[in-house]
Amino acid sequence: MVLAAGCTDAASPPSFAVETGGSPAALWGFNGTLPPQSGTTLGKEFNPENPPLGSTVVATFVWLGSSNVIDSVADFLWTGQRVGNTYTLVEYVTSGGISMATYVATNVQNYPVPKPRLGDELVINAYLRTPTSAGGVLVSAYTGVQSVGVHRSAAGSGSVTPTNAHPGPITVGAGALVYGVSMSSDGLVGREAPAGFTYITGLSSESPSMQFDAEYAVQSAAGSVDPTWGWSFQSTHTWLASALALDPAGAPPANQPPVVAFSWNCDGPACTFTSGSSDPDGSIAGYSWTFGDGASSAAQNPTHIYAGAGTYTVTLTVTDDQGATNAMSRSVGVSAANQPPVASFTFSCSALACAFTSTSSDPDGTIGAFSWAFGDGVTSTVQNPSHTYAAGGTRTVTLTVTDNQGAATSVSHSVTVTAANQPPTAAFSFSCSGLACTFTSTSSDPDGTIASYSWTFGDGGVSAVQNPSRTYGASGNYTVTLIVTDNQGATSATSENVAVNAPPPPPPGGIAYDTDNGTVDQRNIDVLIKGFNPRNPHLGDAIVATFMWAGPATITSVTDVLSDATFTPVGNTYHLVDQISAGGFTMATYVATNVQNFPDPNPDNVVLAVRATLSQTFTDGGIKLTAWSGVDGNFPTALGQFRSASGSSQQDTVVGPGSIAVSPGALTVAVTMATRPVNRDPPPGFTRFLGSVMTDAFIGTETNYQVPATTSTVAPTWFWAFSQAGGATVTWLATVLSLNPAP
Repeated sequence: MVLAAGCTDAASPPSFAVETGGSPAALWGFNGTLPPQSGTTLGKEFNPENPPLGSTVVATFVWLGSSNVIDSVADFLWTGQRVGNTYTLVEYVTSGGISMATYVATNVQNYPVPKPRLGDELVINAYLRTPTSAGGVLVSAYTGVQSVGVHRSAAGSGSVTPTNAHPGPITVGAGALVYGVSMSSDGLVGREAPAGFTYITGLSSESPSMQFDAEYAVQSAAGSVDPTWGWSFQSTHTWLASALALDPAGAPPANQPPVVAFSWNCDGPACTFTSGSSDPDGSIAGYSWTFGDGASSAAQNPTHIYAGAGTYTVTLTVTDDQGATNAMSRSVGVSAANQPPVASFTFSCSALACAFTSTSSDPDGTIGAFSWAFGDGVTSTVQNPSHTYAAGGTRTVTLTVTDNQGAATSVSHSVTVTAANQPPTAAFSFSCSGLACTFTSTSSDPDGTIASYSWTFGDGGVSAVQNPSRTYGASGNYTVTLIVTDNQGATSATSENVAVNAPPPPPPGGIAYDTDNGTVDQRNIDVLIKGFNPRNPHLGDAIVATFMWAGPATITSVTDVLSDATFTPVGNTYHLVDQISAGGFTMATYVATNVQNFPDPNPDNVVLAVRATLSQTFTDGGIKLTAWSGVDGNFPTALGQFRSASGSSQQDTVVGPGSIAVSPGALTVAVTMATRPVNRDPPPGFTRFLGSVMTDAFIGTETNYQVPATTSTVAPTWFWAFSQAGGATVTWLATVLSLNPAP
């Protein structure tokens, strides 16, 4: 048994090279270390001398971790000069929180031999994607090697002495050098070396607890090799093991037999067989199938139809391109061909109500499922269902039955039902902006269509249009009545009280800032809501509401309410002006003009609030409200140009949505946000008011405005100090809109 303890480096000068009795493959030397290496680089140099040019270098890296975090392996001189040999991953194995990876470079070149001075040592480094708290490396060099042969790894655990650790057998040719290495999560445990192998080195660490042992053997004859260590565990620990063959120059590798595998799929007596066989060192040259009923095939993927049901032993024998064979047998169950069911049904109807009775049967089993489609979009899985139609007419009813083996059959019949005419239902909605109202009929007829509409608007006006518009002459409450007539002459009527308010005259100074409020840091909810505080806007104001949130949610509605105990609806209409998404955040701006139906001035603790309902929960969000007097009360003519843009940066950046044309005296509102609460400067020429800036842990936002006296082109830009984000990439969004003054 070999014991290795402590935290040490193991090194081998050229005088340690092993002679192999004339075999051209031989160990030249090695060096290694175990913790305290940590961080993102694991490496070791050859010392005191570099290996001969043309050698094969094997580098085994071990570390604490459960995934291969090595990005690359490269060699250098100790002075830092790049050497440039290519190191290829041959084996990686992990279990129990420890990992081991072996890389190989053949015919290494481009370094001085012999070493002319201190500092010209050949160093092999592994560069890790993520740092490790502890790791190590063994580098070893071999002469007389032509190529890397077969290789294999395994992992396991045990708590007894000895716990056998081995990678599994590999087949090698005569003269091949087999390199074997095993790792344990116990840094102090003893071990028995693999029989017939020569010790290279063993390295161990008590804290963190790990060790590994490297051995090699030169094979005098071709055969199978499986190096096995005996770890002396006293409690449960993990082991890893890898083996690889280094084939000598001029010696052909021993042929490895093919690996046989196949799968099958049967539908009744018909079976399809698919070979998944492979050959590790060549190709499959022949296939021989026997199907267990006296039939055979030489096809790679044959199809066979059995004469009867039963269980058959199917054998596949494959032969590789060097004559080696391998065979596999499996039991295959075959059933007789299923006969499909016979679908049939009867029915009886009274007015719109029908009863359906299945008379279906199955010749060789039972009916397992019933599926009815009644021709009106309604379905049923009941054996004998009843169904009432919504209206008269002829429908195609289909019954699909499925038997106990999955076969399905359908049958269809025409079913005619009749019903007395049902009257229509009159209903409508409306929306008013100032004295202008639009009316939308939402009327319906359960068994036909609406043939005509008759509106009276309460001021003497009438209309026969389905969805009319009406501009009233003065403010007031008007009773609007809609009468609808269906295609069979039945009628229905409904009335609504409609309040209209003429927009107030514009203030003497044109458009002016009235009030604002806002909030951020709204987390893990699906509603964004904020009230004006401490006072409401004035009746007739325009409200600009900008919502921002993180995640894929979308706004389903924007409404306003009073902040009383029942959140009384107010009923102003908020129009989406613009929306932009980038970097996982969305910013949407809505506008309502000539707002009405709330107290002005407001009583204590009751304010006007604006609420956006979203399609799902968001992780962070906010809302900014501003109110403006003097804006055109008719939204279509109030809205001017608007524009949005987005981007991202790690550096201080000037951002903006782009330019828009603005009419004389029009209001320009500009909003920006970023995904980090860093500093910013407002756009030149724009006003920053008391509540312009809002921030939380994830959002920084600012709102600014200006009212140019003449026609102009406006392009607001903010200076964002993204360098304050510590190197993170910050996403920004920006929008600008124009609202025209009242005429």
